[in-house]
Amino acid sequence: MLFRSNTVNLELKEKSITTSNEKDISGKWTVQLGSHQSREDADAFADGFKVRGYEPIINQVYLGDRGVWFRVSLGLFNSIVEAKNFVVEHQSLFDGQDYVFVQFD
Repeated sequence: MLFRSNTVNLELKEKSITTSNEKDISGKWTVQLGSHQSREDADAFADGFKVRGYEPIINQVYLGDRGVWFRVSLGLFNSIVEAKNFVVEHQSLFDGQDYVFVQFD
């Protein structure tokens, strides 16, 4: 399966990922679906995808003066092409949903 639950801490100033799974995700692509200021809001948003059988990833990101945000995404892909193909294959999931393609450092 392409998905797994994961929490990743990103430090934007240093562009480093601090997690035990760093080697597993470094260079991978994901489809970011939302960004929330609280972990609780991110978890609630992610639960909407879990009930549909997906395993969202929640990234904790420090954005300087804007503080800490929790980004919710789906999938770990080897290329942006794979991520885009996922969106096409699951189009009904993304209808009316904002998303961006993000690569982990």
